[in-house]
Amino acid sequence: MKKPILALSLISLFSSPTSANKQGFYVGADLGANFVGSMYLDSHIGLVAGYDIPVSPKVVIGIEGEYRNMGSDSAFDNSIGTDIGANVSASSYGVNIKPKYYFNDKIYGAVVVGLHRITYEEKLAIGNDSYGGKDTANGVAFGIEGGFDLNRNINFRAGIRGAVADVLGFDTEFGTFYAGVNYKFN
Repeated sequence: MKKPILALSLISLFSSPTSANKQGFYVGADLGANFVGSMYLDSHIGLVAGYDIPVSPKVVIGIEGEYRNMGSDSAFDNSIGTDIGANVSASSYGVNIKPKYYFNDKIYGAVVVGLHRITYEEKLAIGNDSYGGKDTANGVAFGIEGGFDLNRNINFRAGIRGAVADVLGFDTEFGTFYAGVNYKFN
């Protein structure tokens, strides 16, 4: 008796009409609050383009390309009589795999895993001396996302994404809290 109940439970988990209109190409943009290590950068945009493939009525796999301008930050100090200035900036692009689980017809949760190419630049000026540099490295991206399908074409999403890359000789963490919208071509 327990085996049929378990089988029916598993079937009901993966049987619902939610996969209708879930397949297709999409583009999107978001606004993100970005950070590098413990430094917060200016808010900037992220762009995505991808394709969703339903694998069951409640599970959809997204494959997407992403570009993210993580912004910059600068600081200046002259309190000790010497001019000290610092400037950092970062950006990335890469490919993500995003499995989504639909809790009902409209609301989903997703994990994001990807490979990204990250560019990081930092400059430090103390008086007339300059330090720092620019580096580009491969990194592993990861994150979580929640979303709401307003209709078959418009999707609102929010989440947090991070990446780790070895830039300028240090393992550096990059991250973004973001909210955005996607348009799906059905």
